[in-house]
Amino acid sequence: MGERDQKIVGEIDIANERMIRLVGSLLNVSRLEMGTVEVKSEPVDIIGVVNNIINELTPEISDRMIEVKKNYDKNIPTLSGDSSLYGIIFQNLIANSVKYTRSRGEIDISLNVKDGRLVFEVEDNGFGIPRHQQSEVFKKLFGADNARTIETDGTGLGLYIAKSILDIVGGSIRFESEENRGTTFHVELPIKGIVPKQGTTKLMNNLKG
Repeated sequence: MGERDQKIVGEIDIANERMIRLVGSLLNVSRLEMGTVEVKSEPVDIIGVVNNIINELTPEISDRMIEVKKNYDKNIPTLSGDSSLYGIIFQNLIANSVKYTRSRGEIDISLNVKDGRLVFEVEDNGFGIPRHQQSEVFKKLFGADNARTIETDGTGLGLYIAKSILDIVGGSIRFESEENRGTTFHVELPIKGIVPKQGTTKLMNNLKG
């Protein structure tokens, strides 16, 4: 196979992966909006969930020489919740920070407990979200103007999906951002008391969504 053919095959693979991510994200949105998603209530090692996501992203983190700092409270308890759904939330937030942080940038990830809730925070010194668009962040198909010039293959559904899951499990999310200085997302999850829900579907993990 010649160099030109290899380039064409590579472009086809990238386009195929992009389509798979889009379809997976659209299916997740549909399942969330129809209320058919199963919610489990079982012990969750939240540190393990977060570390696994960081490990999955390590190749991209290393390629771009991004420094990831972890600040975990020593007394993080085992949560009662759904590890798969929590993983999707953290996946979207950490992957976004990696995508929109400059090479040689820094990402700080923390876990602690406050008032009976687990608090997850991811802070980066990346491109930030323009102030005039911050009210639209959790809407479907959102993409900040400055982000679109940097990352063109995102689905614009990741933050909508994360917010929708948090609404289901009794969690919350907020953020602060300043353009060209970075963004911090704060997530709170109940440590105990999540209500399980029977459902006919499960959400798909979609690391690049």
